[in-house]
Amino acid sequence: HDSAAVRGVEWRGASELISFSSAPAGGAGWRNRVVSLRLPSGAAREIFGSRGAEPAPLTALRLSPSGRRLVAVFKDAPFQVWDVPSRTQIGASFLAAFPAVSAIAWLPPAAAAAAAAPPPPGQPMKTLETTELEGAPAAEESEELVFAVPEGSSLFQFALRGTKVVSYRASSSAGASEAEA
Repeated sequence: HDSAAVRGVEWRGASELISFSSAPAGGAGWRNRVVSLRLPSGAAREIFGSRGAEPAPLTALRLSPSGRRLVAVFKDAPFQVWDVPSRTQIGASFLAAFPAVSAIAWLPPAAAAAAAAPPPPGQPMKTLETTELEGAPAAEESEELVFAVPEGSSLFQFALRGTKVVSYRASSSAGASEAEA
């Protein structure tokens, strides 16, 4: 992490640690980095890092249950989802439309399997037409992510398959509704 202090860590299996740092980049920006450290060898590789100044500091990471994907949470900015093996950002332009999150979590595998079933009447699920990222593996495992935004009482749920956001739904205290893409 160069000279920046490590701000958080997540284990990815028994022999890999994912860490992140965020430091002022001089001026009005931030230098954010996420690094994978293999143990016991000490081999490190950058999963992602800013090449210049970014507008917001990285504040948290959340690894998916499979360890394949991670969510990067930023202060007052949209979150990002990354495919760890390919170091590829998932759904960048779609997820950029959402505000900063107030809470975020991956569904445990059993809950994600139940959530993959068709929604009950009154809770529509929007299927997205997305294209697979070029050169990324076409893995078929699916994982689900749930998050809340500070400006309302809505929860958003996303399904990811391979390197794509394949569907989402929004629900509020007034009942579920279809989210707009």
